[in-house]
Amino acid sequence: MIPAADREAIVTLLQEGINRGASAKAVANLFGLATRTLRRWGLMIRAQGFSRDQRKGASRQVMHRFTKEERQRVLSTVNDPRFADLTPNQIVAILAEEGAYMGSESTIYRIMRQQGLLNHRGRSRPPREPREPPALEATGIHQVLAWDITLLPGPVKGQLYYLYMVMDVWSRRIVGVEVHELECGELAKQFFDRICRDEGISSGSSTILHADNGAPMRSYTLAAKLAELGIEMSFSRPRVSNDNAYAESLFRTLKYH
Repeated sequence: MIPAADREAIVTLLQEGINRGASAKAVANLFGLATRTLRRWGLMIRAQGFSRDQRKGASRQVMHRFTKEERQRVLSTVNDPRFADLTPNQIVAILAEEGAYMGSESTIYRIMRQQGLLNHRGRSRPPREPREPPALEATGIHQVLAWDITLLPGPVKGQLYYLYMVMDVWSRRIVGVEVHELECGELAKQFFDRICRDEGISSGSSTILHADNGAPMRSYTLAAKLAELGIEMSFSRPRVSNDNAYAESLFRTLKYH
């Protein structure tokens, strides 16, 4: 907040600059202020001789603000061994059944947040750390393959087909593509059996197959077949489509053209 004396000095400099041919915008930029702010200060100074800060959020006395003793009572309660593994909504409900009231759920949350006590509470599993993006590097063909399944509209409205597609990340070549009426692990197994036979991919190729978390990609049928073929499986992070960007980008090009 700029003091009133400094505001008057800035308005005076603004008027001197304008009198000497400078623009109000140039003077405002010099002080890092908006021209409307300087204009408002000038009007207030001419009207009442000074400029007063009229912004909202000024300090005020809240009638129902918790005292230090009440805040300490909340902290002692949430840290009590009886409530140490419970959330504020559970604590409020238990106290209400006992005929006691300490504060609202939002008030308890706010006090705990201010004291840094919003750690994991309860017997449920703590949230998992975010997974690192899968980083695969290809320096030649058949090292990293990306595959996915997408829907294709049929000749009849509402009739859809499933496009199975596998591409080589290094060469961007489509190594296999088929269209089926179903989406299942058995068809995916037969699909990769034909691809590996045609491409000469075996256990000595050290091939990694990357896919999203769809049902056919996670099926035990496909996993057993890939283990037999010596192909390592790699999956995208849950609900992150960008991890399989090569296949998704190719589908986009396919459908737009």
